[in-house]
Formats: sequence, structure tokens, C-alpha cells
Amino acid sequence: MGVKKQQYSLFTYDILLWNAAPIVCAVVSIGVYQYLNETLSTSNLLMSLTLFKLLHEPLDAIPYIFFGIANILVSMRRITVSY
Repeated sequence: MGVKKQQYSLFTYDILLWNAAPIVCAVVSIGVYQYLNETLSTSNLLMSLTLFKLLHEPLDAIPYIFFGIANILVSMRRITVSY
């Protein structure tokens, strides 16, 4: 049972980190922008939040792309070994 609990715990932290990363990135980017420029208009803030939201979906697909590539490589290796 200890191993299963560790796996679920690791999976939970992984999901938490993956979902919190865009929010943390946006907050840090906006904070650095405000620190360097000392002014942050509402239009700049809303535009940056919109752009970060638009970037979230393509970045969310990256693990699936890597998983697909790994599956392709394993399948190609199996085909090559069997023939």
C-alpha cells in the first residue's frame, strides 16, 4: 500500500504543478513588468492575461505530443526487431 500511496501523491503533485505553472508564470511576468516599468495599465494587464490564457492550451498539449512520439519510437523498434 505504501508504493501506491507514493504514486498517487506524486501524481497529485504533478497535476498541481502542471495546473499552477501558467498562473505562476503570469503572476511573475506581470510582477516583473510592473517592477521594471512602474506603471501597469488595465489594458496591458488584461491583454497579457488573455495572451497567457491563449498560450496555456498549446502548452497543455506538449506532454501528449511527447507521449505520442515515445509510442511511435517504441512501435518502430518493435517492428524492426520482429523483422
